[in-house]
Amino acid sequence: MKSDSRVVVFGGNGLLGSATCKVFEEKKFRNITKPRSSEVNLLERVEVEKFLKQEKPEYAFMLAGLVGGIVGNKTRPADFLYENSVMVLNLLEGVKNYSPKTKLLYVGSTCIYPKENP
Repeated sequence: MKSDSRVVVFGGNGLLGSATCKVFEEKKFRNITKPRSSEVNLLERVEVEKFLKQEKPEYAFMLAGLVGGIVGNKTRPADFLYENSVMVLNLLEGVKNYSPKTKLLYVGSTCIYPKENP
């Protein structure tokens, strides 16, 4: 990746996404987009397609998802699995159809907590 590459970070304001964007900023990347769900609802295929048609990112980081911590994951596992699956499937289909040169990194997890974090 070059510092002027067009990069989109879905979930760029969340725990993992904000840490990823911080690294990009430290490395002087200049063309980072981190749309909020109010701008691109990943549950809505048409919104994802519209965004990808317009932006055509070189790189996309899929770090967004329904989150709710350990309690949420224990009490609503089907909701988490369903919504997070729909989001990534909409993104994969959109990249395939409207931005096929985009390189995609998808990080899927039920919980991401660093063991040794102050």
